[in-house]
Amino acid sequence: MELICPDCHNPLSPEDVNAATNVALCRSCGHAFRLDDLVGSSPAVTAAETRDDPTVAPPRGCWYRDAADGWTAGATTRSPIAFFLIPFMVVWSGFSLGGIYGTQIISGKFNWASSLFGIPFFLGTLLFGSIALMAVFGKVEVRAQEDQCVVFTGIGSWGWRKRFKVGADSRVGLGFSAYRNSGFGGAGYASINVTGPTDLQFGTGLNYARKMFLVKVLRHKFNLPEDAL
Repeated sequence: MELICPDCHNPLSPEDVNAATNVALCRSCGHAFRLDDLVGSSPAVTAAETRDDPTVAPPRGCWYRDAADGWTAGATTRSPIAFFLIPFMVVWSGFSLGGIYGTQIISGKFNWASSLFGIPFFLGTLLFGSIALMAVFGKVEVRAQEDQCVVFTGIGSWGWRKRFKVGADSRVGLGFSAYRNSGFGGAGYASINVTGPTDLQFGTGLNYARKMFLVKVLRHKFNLPEDAL
C-alpha cells in the first residue's frame, strides 16, 4: 500500500515508515504522523490521484468548494505561534499601555510626554495583536470566476481583498515576498507569487503545506505549468 502525507500529499518513502514505533515521517514537509492514522485514511485516495487533482483531498487546514459560478480554495492561518503571541500580548499591553495610559486615566491627569512615548507601544500592540488573531482565526481564500480571482486574507468577512487575472502566460509558485526583495526584514518571507496579466504576492502567513495546496490548485484549475518562477 502506498502511503501519502495528509498535509502535503506527497508519497512517503518506505524507509520513513517505522511500523515498530507506529510513526511515519514525511521528508517533503517535515511532519511526523501516527502510522495508524495514515493507514486508516489512505485507502480512499491514492498519491497519483492527489498529484493529478489536488482538490481531491485537501491537506489539514485547507478546503476546496465548487460553486455554480466558479470555485473557492482556502487555508487557515492557524498556527502554534498563537500559544506564544497571546501571553506576550497580555504582558505587552498590560505593562506598557497600562503603565503609560492607565495611570493617566486613573489619576485624571494627561501627560503629553508620556502619551507620545507610548505611541510605539500602542502601534506594536496593534501589530502583534493582529498577528495573534490571524494565528487563531485567520484564513487565506482564493475565489475564482472564469479567469478572474479574488484573494481574501483576514478573519471571517473582515480583511483585505486583492483581485488578479490569470492568463495563458501566468505562472504560480513560491518565492520571497516584497519585504525580501526590498531588503527589509533580513531573511524575508516565503509567499505565493503570481505573475502574468496581474502580479501578486500573498499567503505569507500560511505554512508550507497550505501554501503548496493553493499553488497546486491554481496550477491545476488554470492548467498552468509547474516550472518555478
